[in-house]
Amino acid sequence: LLLNPFDIMAFRRTINTPLRGMGDTSVGKIELAAAQAQLSIAEFISRTTTVPVTGRAKDGFIAYQNFLRWGLDFVERDESLVDLFIDSIQKSGYREMLRQNRNEENSEREANLDELLAAAQDFEEIWVPPEGFDPAKESKLKRKLGDFLERVSLMSDLDYGETKEDQVTFMSLHAAKGLEYRVCFMSGMEEGLFPSSRSFDSYQKTEEERRLCYVGITRAREKLYLTRTNRRRTFGSINFSVPSRFLKDLPKDVLETVREEGGADSWGYSQMPSRPRTAGKPTWSVRKTAGGDDIFEWDVSSGDSDFDQRSDFDEAFAYKKGDRVSHPSFGDGIVQRTELMGKEECLSIVFVGKGLKKVMAKFVNKRA
Repeated sequence: LLLNPFDIMAFRRTINTPLRGMGDTSVGKIELAAAQAQLSIAEFISRTTTVPVTGRAKDGFIAYQNFLRWGLDFVERDESLVDLFIDSIQKSGYREMLRQNRNEENSEREANLDELLAAAQDFEEIWVPPEGFDPAKESKLKRKLGDFLERVSLMSDLDYGETKEDQVTFMSLHAAKGLEYRVCFMSGMEEGLFPSSRSFDSYQKTEEERRLCYVGITRAREKLYLTRTNRRRTFGSINFSVPSRFLKDLPKDVLETVREEGGADSWGYSQMPSRPRTAGKPTWSVRKTAGGDDIFEWDVSSGDSDFDQRSDFDEAFAYKKGDRVSHPSFGDGIVQRTELMGKEECLSIVFVGKGLKKVMAKFVNKRA
């Protein structure tokens, strides 16, 4: 609605989420009032001084109206896309609703919110205004939001019953039940993702995840690719991944292992970045498992466990604390800390009017 005031489907999806006492009758009255006023649904709600519904729905309408007015005002400012999403989630009460009605489905929805924020942050770090963009006609944030939604569409026109041979089909494992494909990819084969961290406290839940993994594996008629990352970004931080236990359960004689160059052993135990062996400082060590796999560990017995902090090795970085930098979206800022994220330099920067942000060094320019 912030981009397309005529999007009636967006209105219907959000007017009563979280619950605002809006039934089908109340929603119909609002839509009728907008049509009679010859205004788009968003324009009518944001402008009207007359509430077209009564009872509990009246309070719900006013709450939604205030929320929409705030959003329409926010996208016209030179603000962060991530801040728009964070504030929208908070002001709408959606996350709170999920937490108050805690179940497996709502837990997954809350996790999806964090993934949305992570995707928005990644997108914002690389976004640059397109050629011909005129900030006098459209705010940066509004254009950025439009580009983001175009890139990561939240709606799908996919009909699982009418797939074609020359297209890629994305779906959940639950949705894949009963279907078969010549080639399948299962991504995110990592502890905490698959199996989900929510299953760790229950043997039954873990076994249910295992059965779901079997469902995914048996969807492939000819080839199956199982993929994982050495490290994964989860909204503001990058964590090293542990291979899924389900990978170890597969018979090795039917597997062909492909590893990232310079990266991993037979099931992807990450060969972590080498570190200078400094007296009194933490170091990497390696040990063998019973199966002969190398597991790399960060030995913190002799030093600080915060192994991402690189203050002792500042000479290895292009930036240091106090450097002045500029970012295409966040503007000017001052570096507060440098870290190593895998092989990439990551900076914690306080931006003018934007606060503290964590961005990769390659996306900023040093200022004199």
